[in-house]
Amino acid sequence: MAGIITGPPRTRAYKPKTRSGCKTCKIRKVKCDETKPHCKRCTTTGRTCDGYDSNFVPIRAVVPVQTPSTSPSSSTSSGDDFNCVSETRSFGAPSFLLPLLRLESDEERISLQFYVRYAGPALARSSNSAFWQSQLLQAAHQHASIQHCIIALGAMYRNFYDTASIRDRDAANRNYYFALSQSNKAIQQLIKDQTRSDRSGVADKLTAMTCCVLFGSMADLQGQREAALNHLRSGIRMLRETKLQSYTDRYSHPVNINSLRSIFTGLDTQARISISWTDIRDWEPVVQTMRAFEPVEIDTDSPWALSEVHCRIETLLNDTLAFNRGCVVRPPTDRNAIQREHNSFVTRFQRITRSLEIIGAASPNFDAPEQNSSKTKLLIAQTLHWLQSSIAPLKQHFGITSPLSQIPYDPVKHFSDMMPHIEHLLSLTPPSAPVYAAAPGPLSALWLIASSAPVTCVALRKKALELTRQLPRREGSFDGQMVGKIGTVAWELEQAAARKEAGVPAGGEGHEDLVVPEHLRLVYIDVEYVKDDGHRAKVKLANRMQLMRGEPIIVDIKF
Repeated sequence: MAGIITGPPRTRAYKPKTRSGCKTCKIRKVKCDETKPHCKRCTTTGRTCDGYDSNFVPIRAVVPVQTPSTSPSSSTSSGDDFNCVSETRSFGAPSFLLPLLRLESDEERISLQFYVRYAGPALARSSNSAFWQSQLLQAAHQHASIQHCIIALGAMYRNFYDTASIRDRDAANRNYYFALSQSNKAIQQLIKDQTRSDRSGVADKLTAMTCCVLFGSMADLQGQREAALNHLRSGIRMLRETKLQSYTDRYSHPVNINSLRSIFTGLDTQARISISWTDIRDWEPVVQTMRAFEPVEIDTDSPWALSEVHCRIETLLNDTLAFNRGCVVRPPTDRNAIQREHNSFVTRFQRITRSLEIIGAASPNFDAPEQNSSKTKLLIAQTLHWLQSSIAPLKQHFGITSPLSQIPYDPVKHFSDMMPHIEHLLSLTPPSAPVYAAAPGPLSALWLIASSAPVTCVALRKKALELTRQLPRREGSFDGQMVGKIGTVAWELEQAAARKEAGVPAGGEGHEDLVVPEHLRLVYIDVEYVKDDGHRAKVKLANRMQLMRGEPIIVDIKF
């Protein structure tokens, strides 16, 4: 047999890859003609040119693999064990896990690309990173309804993200209607999945709860507050009704129930901060926690200890807000139960802060804002404020003495120490870039400073207001523009009342900001949003005397 003649290996002529093409051509892997502002390679074929970004890199599909949050555990625990660590392992951005999804159009690919590169990381920075960056994409591989929701969220977030730039209105409308069509497909798929079986299994409930989170986020991005709250309520109700009875139930879905519990807790906290006193009475009970399975102490030697501290303080903040507002309508006969609940909150808070101190002692410069602890420290600061603010009302209305009343507390230092952590978190994103988060973050902390810091902190409160007005930021239904306008109205009313009492004219020599007397400070701010108009609200504001007389100031605000 004649030998096989082999020549030298074939080599390709070197041609450097261009990185300057439009996003759409990069995704399609075709040569872009680079016509500005929209390339002809796209427009002449009926496609939407998605513009140019030198930092844009097309996603590469990878085969899904098991991760610690979805792989069977070697632990013998079963059921719905509380495991925040496995669900919030990293507050940084983990590697993307993009399943091999069946996409039907370029629009779907572009929206998915935007979610993976922008929306997912932005959402993960403020809340459960495993949910937004890993579990959702795994679930999309198995559940078409979740895939459609992710694509819709990518398109809706893109519209929200691009509001700060000059953009073709037709393109914005195309994104909006494309997101609606994907949402409709998700709803149709959910209905189809439910009709295939006589009863909904655990996996079906986890899929439905996941879609509630995504539908609610899309409504928040559009400023449709009432719709977002309805999705949140539905999700919380399903979470309350879902019980994992077996090991199979626990691993029947890529999205873990504790991830959903963490997400719903963050959204519920934001809702409780902003819901009016009228609506809060009909709001859902707090998101259930798994206290029976929660270890008394946090394993501070674990590399994920900070994540568990964050998860626990987030839950405690939500419980405290619900407790404080609920005490307003509880009768004096509930005194003993109220005492036990408040004492348990204080005990949980002390346990959490003790764990954080141990973690910090093992890490140099742990308290510096540049460390990963800023989000957790802000939640701790907000929780301590709400616990402290309940001391006087509990004593006055129920004769309860709080364990915290014996512990020194400096409110000026407390609120001043929050600002460096806020500024650090804000520095992580460009000032002009719109940001949406599904958990409490810098915005809610700024509002707390502006509305609750001591009256002597004039410069600090004013700085918080100015930062709030400048932020194109939304945390759940908590909108920065809305909060900024309400805070400004409250500030001006306080200053006007202080000037009137001091006999200082509104302009001229005495125009500097005054320290408002405590009896003139606004202690009641209640916001009622106008039905079918997410950009208008009726705000009731009152100082102590106005509140006692039942004569609040009512202001209509547009934002």
